[in-house]
Amino acid sequence: MVSVFLYVPNLIGYARCLFMVLALVYWQDPTAFLLLYSASFGLDAWDGYFARLLKQSSELGAVLDMLTDRSGSAMMLVILAQLYKSFAPVFLALMYLDCFSHWVQVSSGLCSGNSSHKQAGNQSAIIRFYYTRPALTFTCLFNELFFIMLYLLHFKEGTVSVISGLSINWAKLFTWGFCFVVFAAKQLVNVNQIVTAHKTLLSSTSSS
Repeated sequence: MVSVFLYVPNLIGYARCLFMVLALVYWQDPTAFLLLYSASFGLDAWDGYFARLLKQSSELGAVLDMLTDRSGSAMMLVILAQLYKSFAPVFLALMYLDCFSHWVQVSSGLCSGNSSHKQAGNQSAIIRFYYTRPALTFTCLFNELFFIMLYLLHFKEGTVSVISGLSINWAKLFTWGFCFVVFAAKQLVNVNQIVTAHKTLLSSTSSS
C-alpha cells in the first residue's frame, strides 16, 4: 500500500512548493521568476486531476493544496509590495484579506461537516457559483495574471514584450482593462466569503 506521503497529488504538491521557493530566490530575474511561479501555479490543476483519477484524495493533500495556494499568493503580494513601495499597504491588505477569507471559509466548512472549503452548498449563491469549476478556474487564472502582469510591468518595456508577447500598450490594456476586473470581482467574493462563513459559524454555535 502506497504511503499517503507518496500519493501522486501530494508529490505534485511538494513540487509546487519547491518551484515557489525557487521563484522567491529568483524574484529579481523576471524570466526565471515567471517560469518558476507559472510552473507552481500551473501544477495546481493537476494535483486535483490525479487525486480524482487515481482515487488518492487525502486530508494531507487538501491542506497542502490550500497552504501552497495561500503562500504562493502571499509571496507574490509581498514581492509586489517591494516593487511598488507606495502601494505596499494595499498589497499587504490584499494578502490579509486572501488569507483571512479562505481560513474562515475552512473553519465554517469544518463546522458544517464539509470535507473541503470548496464545498459551498450552504453558502450564498455567489459563493456557490464561485466554487463551480469553470468559475473558479477562470477567476483564479486571471487574478494571477493580474499580479503577474503587474510584476512584469515593473521592469523595462522590452522584458514585458518578450515574455508576455504583448506591446507595452497592449500589456497595460490587458492588465487594467480585463485582468483588473476579474481581480476586483475576486476581492468582492473574498469579502462575501467572510460574511457568509461567519453566518455559518454563528448558526453552528447557536444550534450547539
